[in-house]
Amino acid sequence: LRRLIERCIEGSVPRSRSYGRRAVERARDHIHDSVGGHVGLDELASIAGVSACHLSREFTRVVGLPQHRYQMVVMVEHARARLRAGDGAKTVAADVGFSDQSHMNRWFLRVLGMTPGAYAKSG
Repeated sequence: LRRLIERCIEGSVPRSRSYGRRAVERARDHIHDSVGGHVGLDELASIAGVSACHLSREFTRVVGLPQHRYQMVVMVEHARARLRAGDGAKTVAADVGFSDQSHMNRWFLRVLGMTPGAYAKSG
């Protein structure tokens, strides 16, 4: 009985912050590897090996942004590079993973304060 209680107690000991940081690193790596398609929180949590709630809390704590917003910022960064290379906004929006060009426009405004067209002309 004592061993059973000890095992239960050991199992309930909170994991270290480095455990949460490693989970976030795995999720971030997957976000960067998956540009071009939306990755949901449940998929990221599965890859990170933690619950969706835990990943959501840890991601915001470690990165400073919720995972969805971080994913959108990464997509904007990839879109910026493609626009600088001279690719059209409609093609870039589809290839990078935005649902359509207006979706990309909204996120460009949020992240950069300008539309993709204005960004392409500024370079």
